[in-house]
Amino acid sequence: MDRSADLPKVQDQAVGFIATDQETDTIGYIIQVGVIPEWRGKGIAAVLICKCLEDLRQDGMKSVVLHVNQNNPGAIKLYERIGFKTVRKRGTFRMTS
Repeated sequence: MDRSADLPKVQDQAVGFIATDQETDTIGYIIQVGVIPEWRGKGIAAVLICKCLEDLRQDGMKSVVLHVNQNNPGAIKLYERIGFKTVRKRGTFRMTS
């Protein structure tokens, strides 16, 4: 199941997308969700994710995973509101000269 991105449109203008894949036979993976800046905060990402979850369940996925940057509290809040739970936090390492 290699999914192409879904593109919601408003007056023939693409305003967002979601790209998914299959991690295992029963685990779907949300690769990326995006909404153009002027359309953010209008519920488009939530609709995209909910539709995606429905499609993944119909394809036999028992769970869905995604990764989100800890510096993106808006996305984290959205995912938690939809029902995602944090299962692991990864550290970020940086070397400066």
